[in-house]
Amino acid sequence: MLLKRIAKAHARNILNRLSDLRPASPLKSNLQWKNKFLGKRCFILGSGMTINNHDLGLLKDEIVMTQNNFFVHPSIKQLSPKFHVVVPHYHPKSEDKKWIEWFQEMDRTLPKDCQLFAGLSSQEMIESNTSFKGRCFYVDPHYMPIALKSAPIDLSKRIIAVQTVLVECLAIAIYMGFESVYLVGFDLDQMCSKNNYGRFYGLSKITDTAAERNIATQLNQDAEIWYFWWTMHLAFDLLRQEARARGVKIANATGAGMLETFDRVNYLDLFSKTKSTELKA
Repeated sequence: MLLKRIAKAHARNILNRLSDLRPASPLKSNLQWKNKFLGKRCFILGSGMTINNHDLGLLKDEIVMTQNNFFVHPSIKQLSPKFHVVVPHYHPKSEDKKWIEWFQEMDRTLPKDCQLFAGLSSQEMIESNTSFKGRCFYVDPHYMPIALKSAPIDLSKRIIAVQTVLVECLAIAIYMGFESVYLVGFDLDQMCSKNNYGRFYGLSKITDTAAERNIATQLNQDAEIWYFWWTMHLAFDLLRQEARARGVKIANATGAGMLETFDRVNYLDLFSKTKSTELKA
């Protein structure tokens, strides 16, 4: 079974490389982000329950990237994320209405100067139903981690496939050239969580669906869940190696959880002891 998966992944990656030869790809506009933040640092905020243990007021004046349903956090306006990243549309068309409503709620809630990154598969529903056009950029995650020696993160082409939104966030941050990338609230302990599905908000509009429950049922069959978690951590390791090769430091400031791919750092140590705080999680 695994050998069959690997063979399919290699075949798919060959097709991805051919697709990347397109001269007029809609992804070319992402070239403007290449190495734009050299020498700077950013904080990527996850939705794990431990986000409530961090003084988010310390992030004032920092470059913040949020993801998926994090926009429901009560301090989202004060956090004023510069970037918000969402997973590519992966449900059947029968769920499009919920995705559109989700994007519309995101549009109403996020600061109007926040740049959105979404999957190319979501372009039509975003641009036809929200005001994100002009400040939304698209990625096309297709390269399968099990058939890669390095992580494709060139946003002007297809990039590494997304098992979880953090993969997408890291690819974007590395491509942008940040010197340091700090992860906060990425517990990745859903398999051990009995409450709220491991997220501070519980379920979102697009995860509280029949399609999502069907996916969860499939993952729980046989070894599927273990394959999913293996490929996810394989993607993390490929991104860690890519970051190191580019001189980018990725560190996990979460303080708990099961994500051990990246070096751990203490969240409070990243800030001046005299820095004032205004937000509480």
